[in-house]
Amino acid sequence: MKKHLIILLAVAVATVASAQHRPANRGAKKAPAIENIIPDLSAAQKRKLKEISSSSQPRIEALRRELKGVRDSLHTVMECYGDHSDVVIPLFEREAALQLELNKEFYRTKVRTDKVITKEQHKAFREKVREHRKARHAAGNTAAAPVKPSGKQPAKKSN
Repeated sequence: MKKHLIILLAVAVATVASAQHRPANRGAKKAPAIENIIPDLSAAQKRKLKEISSSSQPRIEALRRELKGVRDSLHTVMECYGDHSDVVIPLFEREAALQLELNKEFYRTKVRTDKVITKEQHKAFREKVREHRKARHAAGNTAAAPVKPSGKQPAKKSN
């Protein structure tokens, strides 16, 4: 019982600490606002894109903060010796649920954005995203792995 109390306390401390601390940006700049990197946007398009961004950003940031707290808690518990399945399994489930919600929000934002811009503007935007990710990857931030150019399918394995 005492062991479980210590683990839960460690999880709580890690969660609170992660909510208060933002790690330093590892040399990579934040991506510029979409309305600033897509060429030839009309004033109406810029206004609509700002609305989309400002409406989705708070939810995305909240999900990211919560996900970071859960991951910090997982790391804390995983460092403890012994079987702590009663704590770890629910944390794994919460992590998966939060990641799913984050991916859904990203997709909803993408769909809303695609309704505002043209296919050509979308292509230019994706190219800028690839350049940004490549620069982040080169700066040592492995979380930003390069993205395959749109339209190209991965090579099929030969048997």
